[in-house]
Amino acid sequence: MTCNAGGAAALLITPSYSYLAFAGSVSLGVATYTNSLVAGPTVTPANYRLVSIGIILRNQTTPLNSSGLVKIRGFADKTGTALASLDISTYNCDYYKDISLQNTNEVAVILKPLDITSQTFVTPASTFPSDSLAAWVSPGWGAVQISIVSGPVDTNALAVEMIFNYELSLLDSDTLALAATPSRPANSFVQDASSAVTKAVGSVFTNGVAAAGKAIERAAVRAVSTYFLGPSGGQAATQALLGN
Repeated sequence: MTCNAGGAAALLITPSYSYLAFAGSVSLGVATYTNSLVAGPTVTPANYRLVSIGIILRNQTTPLNSSGLVKIRGFADKTGTALASLDISTYNCDYYKDISLQNTNEVAVILKPLDITSQTFVTPASTFPSDSLAAWVSPGWGAVQISIVSGPVDTNALAVEMIFNYELSLLDSDTLALAATPSRPANSFVQDASSAVTKAVGSVFTNGVAAAGKAIERAAVRAVSTYFLGPSGGQAATQALLGN
């Protein structure tokens, strides 16, 4: 993310299969989103489902040039029309975090599903038929705004790494379909445990990816241990998931 002449920058991440992020034009503390920035995967599936989404933020400036704040805002809106113009300092959001740019060495953001629709397979065209933000329809996940205020002028200040995990149903005409193994039947145990984990862990981890991973491991052990009876349930869950 490159700060403008006023030391500001903004990026809107829109969970979907196509057009995954929009660059914002910031003026007077308001970000306006018009241009798609990331087009998404090149393989077009028949249907897709988002399994998990993570973002990693890394400061790109030198210590003496690391001025400003990084603002993270998560939204529960399900359509792009509500996100076209956003106050980068708003607290009218689902979750938020303000971090100094200097301390944004490796900040992990874990997105959470909004509702049960996140477990439903949808077509790419149904969630983003064009590269206009107004066309975006949430596949059960909320958008996230990453912005910088009072940052170093005209400087590439922040690297944003996005990790999207998909489950795909390929078209019969796709050559990859020949190599794909048949889908496993739905497993309600895994779905319930996954839902419990995403609800239990936080959204923003300022102390790095490793800390986020540990928090997910602990939440997974707690979720799975509820299915084991007796005092040994926690140990059985730990052995099953972590092997120790």
